[in-house]
Amino acid sequence: MFGRSKELEALKSAWAKARDGQRQIVLLAGEPGIGKTRLAIETARAAHAEGGTVLFGTCDEDVGMPYRPFVEALRHYVAHASEETLATHVASHGGELTRIVPELARRVPNLPAPQKAEAETERYLLFEAVTGLLSAASQESPIVLILDDLHWAGMPELLLLKHMIRAALPMRLLVIGTYRDTDLMRTHPLTAVLADLRRENEVRRLSLQGLDDMAVETLVRAVARHDLDESWISLAHAIRRETEGNPFFIGEVIRHLSESGAFFQEGERWKYRGTIEALGIPEGVREVIGRRLSRLSETTNRILSLGAVIGRQFDVALLSRVAETSEDAVLDALDEATAAALVREVTGGQFVFRHALIRTTLYEELSATRRARLHRRVAEALEDLVQGAPDARVEELAYHWLAATEAVDAAKAVAYARQAAERALAGLAFEEAAEYYERALGVWTPRDRAGEALRCDLLIGLGDAQRRAGNPQYRATVQQAVDAARALGDGERLARAVLTTARPGGFNASSDVIDRELIALYEEAAAALGDGDSLLRARVLGQLAVELLHTHEQERRNSLTREAVAIARRIGDRLGLAQVLVLRIVAISNPFTLAERLTLLEELTSLAEELGNRELACSAAYHRTVALLEAGDIAGAEASLAELERLATELRQPFFGWVARLGAAMLAGLRGDPDTERLAIAAFEFGVAGGQPEAATALGGQLFICG
Repeated sequence: MFGRSKELEALKSAWAKARDGQRQIVLLAGEPGIGKTRLAIETARAAHAEGGTVLFGTCDEDVGMPYRPFVEALRHYVAHASEETLATHVASHGGELTRIVPELARRVPNLPAPQKAEAETERYLLFEAVTGLLSAASQESPIVLILDDLHWAGMPELLLLKHMIRAALPMRLLVIGTYRDTDLMRTHPLTAVLADLRRENEVRRLSLQGLDDMAVETLVRAVARHDLDESWISLAHAIRRETEGNPFFIGEVIRHLSESGAFFQEGERWKYRGTIEALGIPEGVREVIGRRLSRLSETTNRILSLGAVIGRQFDVALLSRVAETSEDAVLDALDEATAAALVREVTGGQFVFRHALIRTTLYEELSATRRARLHRRVAEALEDLVQGAPDARVEELAYHWLAATEAVDAAKAVAYARQAAERALAGLAFEEAAEYYERALGVWTPRDRAGEALRCDLLIGLGDAQRRAGNPQYRATVQQAVDAARALGDGERLARAVLTTARPGGFNASSDVIDRELIALYEEAAAALGDGDSLLRARVLGQLAVELLHTHEQERRNSLTREAVAIARRIGDRLGLAQVLVLRIVAISNPFTLAERLTLLEELTSLAEELGNRELACSAAYHRTVALLEAGDIAGAEASLAELERLATELRQPFFGWVARLGAAMLAGLRGDPDTERLAIAAFEFGVAGGQPEAATALGGQLFICG
């Protein structure tokens, strides 16, 4: 590549290290058109020539599909991977990967379903499955994974990237991520991730600058196909000044000069007429793109504008519906645009603008009103295309209806945004789900009781997604949902709103903070539900008891959880019963309830086995280890801890891995093992790495005992 020898050398060095087993991550930064993607692709081509596997995924500016770049990359791999590699992966990770790559089920017969667990656990298992597949695949051949346009990535994709970078598994892997540093604000999620990655030894950042005069001379020489005399050198320098050395801009200027007749060919040599000043070199990239577009037919410009509304990539079937013309007419226009190097065909019937700046130029030429109307046309055409089965394209439908913005479209926009949010939650993309809920709330104006109820549901969904994502703003959102439910006089919605604050399994209620405000909300929700039996009421009562854990209201906790368990038994919901049993075990924990807790733990273990729920089994093993230690049954505690360690290894959930290590350190201390301090510190380090807030407190307690 012209003028990129230093960057190519750095990428070549990173590839050599990755090929030898040292995982490498190179982040290419620069302005639009500077050559980030081209540089990544050139590196990938060289790696492929040496036997490497190349995987490619890109982020989208408009349509937020959960984990999109990883989905694109892994779908391709799963489609072509050996049966042996996939079978080995499934033996370790089951069907977890099918949450984002359902095609795996077509390659591996009798694939088990993904585990049902707390949402945070499910996401961790998904991340481990993605990392595990890349690790296994890289043992067959080293991998180059290109993640393009990370400035459009959401937190789900970035969190998966961080997990992959920090995973302990061996990987012969080079990740090349591209992003526009010009698009990053202080609040952009990628900004925080980049700051975190500065501490990682395997991560290198390269900032691409514009080409210098010599590089542009070389480029112009290649175009002109002859040595440059003084006038051509002056032209090359003038082009570099106007474009600031941006390769994409340079290419567009040269195409413009050729198309306009300023460049002409005599034999095998290119020449230009007149002075450099008379050539009219455009001053901005959008200006040069605009001039090139103006030389196309009116029909082609219209088709391209409609394609720009659809997105960077668009399909002929949808475009012909929006344009209200035949597919042949659309293809004729796209042939003209392809010849002008403005679009290219990627697969049958799918086209993409050759650069995001081309699409942006076309899109921004439309007025805001025109854009909104065209988004509505696209949305209606999409509905016609999917024929009542929108699941596969629900994110596109949500995007276009939300962009239509007209009041009459608000109900549809909200409906599709909710579907997209629910799909994101199912795909464990909590941050993306929260964004869809926020956008739905932004266009929804309640006009009656049903509208107020819908707003309350959106707030509940938003609060739940924010809590799962670890966003502390969820408490403020929950309060809004509670206020909305109160105004409606709706006890069920009030209870659902409050339960979005519930910490999974009560485990995180181990700090000594008493949240009186939250306790009051649970009390209000319990009163609003009345005395009838429902799993919702059982969960509210059980969670209220957990929130009271560090108060002196021991009898009240006992009474609340006894009632919660009784309700679950009467309803006959086995999973619900298991969940409230865990809450009771947590809430009544004291030396006088040891016998009852051991009995409840036997039932919980049996339910976990019946339901095939390893997370519940882990909970049972954890609480049984603690209870047996209280009972002085060291041999029993050791056996239970061994079971916890086995399950934690299978489940790959950071919390259970941490408590298993805590248990090992605790048992070592009781035996007077001199290795106790080392085990306690190892548990602390594992807990910190897994984001456990009580890791430091637990270490302090164990070191105090050691001392």
